[in-house]
Amino acid sequence: MGEKEAHYRSALRSASLVVEADYDRGDVDNILAALGSLYAYLARRGDPAERAFDRYPHCLLVGMVGTAAIAPEANTFWPEFWRATKIHPDQDLQRFVGDAFLQALGRARLPQFTDVVAHRRFVGPAAMHAAIPNSGMHRLVDVILARRRHDPGLAGADLLTWLTANTGRLNYVDSSVGRFLQFGDELALDVLDRVIEVVAHAGEHLGSLDDGTLSTETTGLPSVMLTALVEELHERRHDLVIQPAPLRRKHRTEPTVALDVGAGAVVVMLPAVSAEDGAAVWSVAGDGATESIRAAAQWVGKAATTTPLAAAVRQPVRRLNVRLRGQERLDVELVDPSDPLLLFDVDGQLLPAGLPVPRGEVWAVIPKDKEVVDVAGTPFESWANWGNPLGGGAG
Repeated sequence: MGEKEAHYRSALRSASLVVEADYDRGDVDNILAALGSLYAYLARRGDPAERAFDRYPHCLLVGMVGTAAIAPEANTFWPEFWRATKIHPDQDLQRFVGDAFLQALGRARLPQFTDVVAHRRFVGPAAMHAAIPNSGMHRLVDVILARRRHDPGLAGADLLTWLTANTGRLNYVDSSVGRFLQFGDELALDVLDRVIEVVAHAGEHLGSLDDGTLSTETTGLPSVMLTALVEELHERRHDLVIQPAPLRRKHRTEPTVALDVGAGAVVVMLPAVSAEDGAAVWSVAGDGATESIRAAAQWVGKAATTTPLAAAVRQPVRRLNVRLRGQERLDVELVDPSDPLLLFDVDGQLLPAGLPVPRGEVWAVIPKDKEVVDVAGTPFESWANWGNPLGGGAG
């Protein structure tokens, strides 16, 4: 155990999540079995047997988080943990192990996520550090495959924006996955990007699921997460081969909210769509007001497409819904009256709410009577107005 402890101490030195230590399921099983054996040995000697769980803190981190990867909820986590250690615990021992885990996170300078999972004191942080638990991979892949059929250029930020645009959509993924995506900040976006890239790549190169080219080095995903993803994709070969080929961001096929920097306007970018049957009519609705926008065909024939358009969002709306030929193409909660701030990157792409502001320049749209300040407390200059039935314009 001493060598393993040294290995994981080194592996976690620059990590943000325990899953980045890049262990596999065999490591987790061996660690838990060894901790159980040490517990039994100390008990036979008459020593405080619970000390087995704080003797090797970095191994305990891997054991707890590795267990959360297959059993991320409290009603399944502890039975699985004790089964692997072959210990019949009482509540005091379980509490001791949980406290030792939190103390180990503190020593390793890793987040405890206590503000996110306060009601799940021990299992919650373990599940957050597992990122995408094995048990949650199936439903996440479901969502990715479904969204890629609508948007072949899907990226992590796009998926997270779609999931959080409607409160009910997070129910499409397991609760532990949803918590990580909501509160995992930039790590969540990075993991989503990498998972989507693997799904898209496997669709184009099905043989990669078996030829060993999908590795931690080539995907950037931890071994335990990559193994679960590849196993899931093996079961979804038919779904993979009918996936659209990946597209670059500039070839977006779904409407998006953006900022027209030149015009100083918030807009809905309406992509080119098939015009085989003639012009397309988009329906853009917000807070009870609906506007129909006609997109003319650029040419005729089976390959015909409409002209891409930018439809101005003329005033702040709580919710924006876009339909084409009766089918919903975008549904997003846009302006929160209690927190009326929209952020866009330097190219005008809407940044998902609740995530850290990226480095570099961003555009902010706020009410007239509010201001955005930089880290030095200096307010940014007001730049444009946006009509505001929710109270005030925007600058």
